[in-house]
Amino acid sequence: MKKATNALHRHFESCMVMTQRLISAIPLELWASEYNGAPVWYQVYHFVYFLDVWFRMRYISGDRSEMVGSFDERLHAEEFATEVPEELLITREEMQDYLVKIHEKTLRVFASLNDRKLGRPLHRGYGYVHMDILAGQIRHVIYNIGYLNAMLRERGLPASDWVESGQKFQTPAAQKEA
Repeated sequence: MKKATNALHRHFESCMVMTQRLISAIPLELWASEYNGAPVWYQVYHFVYFLDVWFRMRYISGDRSEMVGSFDERLHAEEFATEVPEELLITREEMQDYLVKIHEKTLRVFASLNDRKLGRPLHRGYGYVHMDILAGQIRHVIYNIGYLNAMLRERGLPASDWVESGQKFQTPAAQKEA
């Protein structure tokens, strides 16, 4: 049975669409600027990166083999310190491409899940179940989108729109055609 799994997937898809819209809503002149002590692009990267970390088929501590991002190694610090070397920058286009790769990976993960598996621990002796990871990532994405939308509103700029449950993620090429 996949009723709960499908419901979570619908809500997660909405998070992915909202992330796409947020990235597009941030003007290029703000993308590399600082907000509350860290570059705006890095704040987007923070929550997108953790989608890459947590959406995987196997949960083995320290295993990065399923990650799809291939940016500068200085960006993979678990602590996510706000001191980012000035020469580092992930462009909006690179971030959108990264999001597409993560989305492809999340489709595989959701396809492998069912309602029974949602309640199973990630591995023996580990307290988190799959549902914890999915719900936690939805909360993390929505929190950060709200945070960055507030930054846009503070500057009198339009924020990214709310997305109803059930809207589908589209690649940037498909968005241009629509």
